[in-house]
Amino acid sequence: MITDVPSEADFVETGLSLLGFAWDKAIELLGDLENARHYGVDDSEATAAFWTAARQTLLVTTTVAQQALEFILKGRIAAVSPYLLIAGQPREWPRGVYTNVPFAEFRTIDAQDLIHVHDTVAEVPLQEAFVAKFDELRRKRNSIMHTVDRRVEARAGDILRDILLLYYQLFLGGDWVAVRRQYLERSPIAELHSTDFVEQQLVWEIEQVLGLLTNRQKQEYFGLPARQRKYICPECARNSDHLELLPMTAVLRPNASNSTTVFCFVCGETTLVAREPCQRGDCPGNVVSDDEGQCLTCGLYGPG
Repeated sequence: MITDVPSEADFVETGLSLLGFAWDKAIELLGDLENARHYGVDDSEATAAFWTAARQTLLVTTTVAQQALEFILKGRIAAVSPYLLIAGQPREWPRGVYTNVPFAEFRTIDAQDLIHVHDTVAEVPLQEAFVAKFDELRRKRNSIMHTVDRRVEARAGDILRDILLLYYQLFLGGDWVAVRRQYLERSPIAELHSTDFVEQQLVWEIEQVLGLLTNRQKQEYFGLPARQRKYICPECARNSDHLELLPMTAVLRPNASNSTTVFCFVCGETTLVAREPCQRGDCPGNVVSDDEGQCLTCGLYGPG
């Protein structure tokens, strides 16, 4: 019999871990570039050289992201039956039919067949946007793995946008911030020390990513309505105080002129606010943190 048959959860957990690793590498490069600029390196030639040197890292990161998607799709198929993943004719299967044979010894279907198999057995087929992006990444992965194709390009921002697109296509109603938080809490550095760094890291990452997205993408991925004013989240601002960030990640909830709470999609906190005018004359803000008197539009603290 076939033993150690993986479940949907096994595949999906591995896929999400690989997706988190790919995100790690892409966001790390953005951090390196930001640190360099902080210390005065803001030259176009230096920036171009940086991305040239980072090319191989980005290409490998693209490969990891593609492999992550393959695992998640295999998980979707395994939810119907893991045996659908076994490739080849029975005569090509491992020897020892009448003994216990681990599932891992069987060759599984190729990446190019995953979409077809998934859409054949799943109740809901994959969306066209996902299929197009999956095929694009698969072709890139093949170019990276099987040859040296200098036409293949990858940028950190493109990888981050691709991960968000593909994640939300696969997990409708999902929460990437929650997935990312869990990944960081399980990281080796968290095991060595603590998870105290997680919230400030999330705030910094989301600040970087929001600058790469359109208003439509911000709404689709993070629930930030395009036409609704954004406010500083007091909790996230405290978490990232030493980074001197004023994360505009909160919105009034409900969205009304007399609303006295803001909700942040990063930390998930709902914070009481007062509806008072900002003390700074040129700031139109009228939403102030209830505990510290900070204007959540410009960041100025009121008297006292």
